[in-house]
Amino acid sequence: MAQFPTPFGGSLDIWAITVEERAKHDQQFHSLKPISGFITGDQARNFFFQSGLPQPVLAQIWALADMNNDGRMDQVEF
Repeated sequence: MAQFPTPFGGSLDIWAITVEERAKHDQQFHSLKPISGFITGDQARNFFFQSGLPQPVLAQIWALADMNNDGRMDQVEF
């Protein structure tokens, strides 16, 4: 997690991923064989269920990740 100063003093904690983590996620995305740059909601669900996280947590993650609410994910959303 990276720390960045704020104009109000203190710092702001944000989630940041390393270059290595980004490469891993990109590889995982491409392993799902996206069509026209997208994976379907079903593909994403099947992949993320493998994490073992509870369904309500996965639903929250999906709501945050599917930024344009189109029911599919591109590489950035993934």
